[in-house]
Amino acid sequence: WSGSNGKLLNSKFLKNNAVSESGAVHSPAWNLLINNSFFKENKAASAGAVAVYGVNNVINNSRFDDNDVNDAAGAVLIRNHNAVIADSSFTKNDAQGEGGAIAWYADNGKLYNSSFSENYGGIGGALRISGSNHVINKTAFTDNNAFFSGAAISLNYASAYIDDSKFIHNIGPHGGAVGCGNVLTIYNSTFTANEGISGGAVYCSSRSTIYNSTFTDNVGETGGALYGKKDT
Repeated sequence: WSGSNGKLLNSKFLKNNAVSESGAVHSPAWNLLINNSFFKENKAASAGAVAVYGVNNVINNSRFDDNDVNDAAGAVLIRNHNAVIADSSFTKNDAQGEGGAIAWYADNGKLYNSSFSENYGGIGGALRISGSNHVINKTAFTDNNAFFSGAAISLNYASAYIDDSKFIHNIGPHGGAVGCGNVLTIYNSTFTANEGISGGAVYCSSRSTIYNSTFTDNVGETGGALYGKKDT
């Protein structure tokens, strides 16, 4: 799918398989809109359901369930700037590498009003971000798992602003909910019953700021709720 201003509407992609990348949809297009669509049990080496390489792409009101990869991006791979995901759900997606649901390797991403449940990733059980100026708002992360860092969100060479979001019973060694290697700001969010080794809820090895947030019943070997290494 190339060119610009394409639309993928009211569609279903079930049990498709790619040897390399993009189990269902591969697009270098700009301004692509995916709306009200359903992706289930698609498989690839990376990007189990969708890979987008153009700028200004939007995924809205869509579902991603049980997609699977051996490498990165269990459901969605984003490789260029200004992408938006809104009003969408990601459930039981699996990546042995990075990003159980989404691997987001670009700047200026926006994630709104979405849910992530029971996803698994080696790094970033639900979401792996490498890029600057990301906004995550009104999004829920529940029962996600990571082998290494950030069972809900893992940030690497990234900056992110998280607002009015919920993290419930996510489990990962370095940051039961969020693992951060760069700049992180959290506002008005709740962290409940997350589990980790270093930081039951949040692990940060660089600059982070947390405002007006609530941490309840989180468990960690070091830092039951928070673990900060420096500049935190």
